[in-house]
Amino acid sequence: MEALLEVKDTIGSTIDDYWVILYENFTPFQLQVYGSFFVVFIMLYWPICLLFMFLDLKRSPKFLYNFKIQKEKHQTWELYKKAMKTGLINQFLVSLPFAFVFYYLCEGINERFGTSFGYSVTRELPSLYIVIRDFLFFFLVEEIGFFYGHYLFHMDPFYKYIHKFHHQFKAPLAFTCIYAHPIEHIVSNLLPLMLGPALMGSHILQVYLWHGMAIVNTMHSHSGFNLPFLGDATEHDLHHEAFKYNFGVIGIFDRLHNTLLSREDYLKQKEERKSK
Repeated sequence: MEALLEVKDTIGSTIDDYWVILYENFTPFQLQVYGSFFVVFIMLYWPICLLFMFLDLKRSPKFLYNFKIQKEKHQTWELYKKAMKTGLINQFLVSLPFAFVFYYLCEGINERFGTSFGYSVTRELPSLYIVIRDFLFFFLVEEIGFFYGHYLFHMDPFYKYIHKFHHQFKAPLAFTCIYAHPIEHIVSNLLPLMLGPALMGSHILQVYLWHGMAIVNTMHSHSGFNLPFLGDATEHDLHHEAFKYNFGVIGIFDRLHNTLLSREDYLKQKEERKSK
């Protein structure tokens, strides 16, 4: 027990030391706008997507390639280039400007109404209790926002003019997690992630962790691989293949609206239709 406490204290002290460096050398604007962008896209999106691309195109190492979901679908370098191009556009021409607007929107709301809406940048770090409490709220806000935003985009005319762009990939790639129309990228990808921390006034380090977890999860969900140590990617992969199932992130509202379907049940239904 004492050893565990020592490890906890060491980790806490290390995080605190690095946070002091960031806190003393960067402004709240820089930490909130550029910091999140750096964590999500530079540290995580590009390195992980490139690793998935190598695995997919080279089909190596074999023991990892065996986790490919739609094994009959073979992606090409041309498709990857297409996905990367839109990814770059959404990063630099949508995500970054929107983070800028969101920052000043929060500042304006707080100045007008005397609230604490937005991310917190303080020297003191949050307790473990606050981190867990806030994360439970983040999960709920994201599930509500993503499910209903995504469900809405499957209705006409939104599907035809907005969401159909994302569904060009029936067998998705990790890069396609942000392959979306700019409106969809803001409504379905950015806002559900940003609103939870903003409503709770959460610390910026919590935001980094939350956004980092979210981008890793959505990259894996779109990667075409169901790696066992990264959660279940088959449900969202099936959404791209079969279109009308699995709209949410963790399945709460899919269960509520009877739109949850496992890959095994989908394949059974497919075989039954063939035998008729």
